[in-house]
Amino acid sequence: MTSRYLILPLFAVLVACGGGGGGTSTPSPFAGTWSGPYTIPTLSQNGTANMTISASGNVTGTGTNTTAGFSFNVNGTIDNAGNISATISGGTTGTLSGTLAISTTTGNLTGSVTQTIPGVGSAASNFNLAKL
Repeated sequence: MTSRYLILPLFAVLVACGGGGGGTSTPSPFAGTWSGPYTIPTLSQNGTANMTISASGNVTGTGTNTTAGFSFNVNGTIDNAGNISATISGGTTGTLSGTLAISTTTGNLTGSVTQTIPGVGSAASNFNLAKL
């Protein structure tokens, strides 16, 4: 328990520092609002996802698992290489991690990320989101 309380203040200090050296940063190539389908093939599930990515790479969004019948929230970050790390809350809790990219043929945000749900396990989720 004690280590958990020590990590939070350290995290707050690191976030406050920001790590910036005073220079300008490159805006996220993924910035914008994205919406579309996702599938979880190994679980025979699908749904829709809506994500907004800021110029700094912050990710917020919502989704609906139409197969299992619940909605969820997504919060996290994506770096300029497409590596996403996010938490899921709402109808289920867990994490998303993996790599997304902008398709050169469709312009959609695509890729496969690992969805991990505590007590359930991990499964690959495939995304194909169009920019709105």
